[in-house]
Amino acid sequence: MSDEPSVPQLPFNTDTTYGAVFIALILSTLAFGITNLQVFWYYTNYHDDFLHIKMGVALLWLIDALHLVFGTHFVYYYLITELAEPLEIFLRLVWSFKAQIVMNVVSIVTVQTFYCIRLLKLSQGKNRLVISIVSVVMVYAYGVAIMESYEVTRISSIAPDSLKGIKKENYLAFASVCVVDVLLAGLSCAVLSRCQTRSSNTNSVINTLVVYVLYTGILTSVCSLAAIISLAAIPNNLVYLAIEMIASKLYANSYLAL
Repeated sequence: MSDEPSVPQLPFNTDTTYGAVFIALILSTLAFGITNLQVFWYYTNYHDDFLHIKMGVALLWLIDALHLVFGTHFVYYYLITELAEPLEIFLRLVWSFKAQIVMNVVSIVTVQTFYCIRLLKLSQGKNRLVISIVSVVMVYAYGVAIMESYEVTRISSIAPDSLKGIKKENYLAFASVCVVDVLLAGLSCAVLSRCQTRSSNTNSVINTLVVYVLYTGILTSVCSLAAIISLAAIPNNLVYLAIEMIASKLYANSYLAL
């Protein structure tokens, strides 16, 4: 009787690597469907908006779409195309893996930039403190984004030793995103609160916006904290990447909902 072929032992847990990003891809696809509905609703109902706002919405949709395309390609590559060589593929790195991380960074920074611009408009350029904080936040966010994108290009494989090389950079990026989100949410709530008038209807709308901005800021910050915890608590995993794949969609959805 011939021996049955042995199943190769993978040097990682598929549940917290391939499984995590596969589930994230499904959820990201659902979130992108919501993005499409939001964009369709916007262009259908807001014909008179300024051109730069319409272009901003189109840019955000394009970034979100590219992020999903790259994410789909890299998941398909590892789970389908090279499934016959699970050990060898572990030491390779498909181009779309890097591309989707870069697009994830671009998506988050773009939404944060849009929030900063909206903050400056709400303050009408009169509050120097708001202008100073927003300017520092934007410069800091761009700096971290450039650093993270550069470090990603240096990865040679998805092996633990390779990914550990950018672990510190990941911690810094996630923590920075969390801090920026909290700052923007706090500033937005403060500026909106000062816009209240004697009209109860206007104040009701402002209060609703304050609650919405606060909740979305908390949600995106929680995602970043969850990514930090998973990166620290679960060794040799891609759970943190899965969380960020979903988080980038939440950024787009939260901004378009406004």
